Amino acid sequence: MGAFVVNVSTAGSAATSLAIAAGNTLEGLLGAYLVDRYANGTRAFDHAQDVFKFAALAALLSSIVSATIGVGSSRSAVRGVADFDSIWLTWWLGDATGALIVARS
Repeated sequence: MGAFVVNVSTAGSAATSLAIAAGNTLEGLLGAYLVDRYANGTRAFDHAQDVFKFAALAALLSSIVSATIGVGSSRSAVRGVADFDSIWLTWWLGDATGALIVARS
């Protein structure tokens, strides 16, 4: 909801803002599912192998969803966003870094 409100109130259309919010939601749901299923769930930080799985699944893999949907919807709204790759990488790095920083806080 927060991503939708921020994006629709700044420069985004309702459709683009909804797509970005959906991507953010799917990222969180996918990350939670993958950690629960493959990285020992709430005990993901008890063993080194589970920490690695958490980082790979929740931070690196699930953040691909949000970056791809977010930049893709922005690209379709603007019709050919320049520097698609660098914008996608920046979005993905921000989400992945956020997951790693906030996870154990």
